[in-house]
Amino acid sequence: MGQNVATANLGWLYYNGEGVERDPGKALEYFKAAAEQGNASTLGQIGSMYANGEGVEQDYTKALECYTKSAEMGDRSSMHNLGWVYDYGLGVEQDYKKAFEYYSKAAEMGNPLSFYSLGILYYGGLGTEKDYGKCFENWMRSAELGYAPAYEAVGELYRDGLSVEQDYRKAADWFHKAVEMGETDEAQVNYDKLIEEGKIPKDYTPKEITFETK
Repeated sequence: MGQNVATANLGWLYYNGEGVERDPGKALEYFKAAAEQGNASTLGQIGSMYANGEGVEQDYTKALECYTKSAEMGDRSSMHNLGWVYDYGLGVEQDYKKAFEYYSKAAEMGNPLSFYSLGILYYGGLGTEKDYGKCFENWMRSAELGYAPAYEAVGELYRDGLSVEQDYRKAADWFHKAVEMGETDEAQVNYDKLIEEGKIPKDYTPKEITFETK
């Protein structure tokens, strides 16, 4: 275990350019070595490098193979990425039901991005019945786990009164928190619009976020 972790860490140093010149190709070599030693997360990272064409020619088929093996080994990021592949039809036929299935499994493993993605599918009725209530629950869970875009998304539900009572001040609170967490573009635009449209006063002081079921 210790050896594959050390090998993986070398890969991340080259991938991120920490203390060395960034070199995705060399990072890939270390990731492959760690994966051969049974490191599930680096196998998933190899999948992402194939998917994005980093340090290797883009190949969604190989990405899918890596994600599948890594997910079988218990890597929640790879489980999520299987959902992403089917969600967007990357090298496979687009299949929202499969995307929903994989996102659900990854969410059960505690992946915040998967809760967010499930919320999007519930919002649009993609691969499942449209359900703003379940959308709200999943985005709330994603936010609780610290995923910044989920704060902006919850704000939209409060702004539009979808599954919750319309509340512009709560919407502003959530948009403001998203901005604080670095989700600055859309969240800031939405916050500013509430002021421009007279939904909240210009001197409104955002309140601390509290998590609730509704």
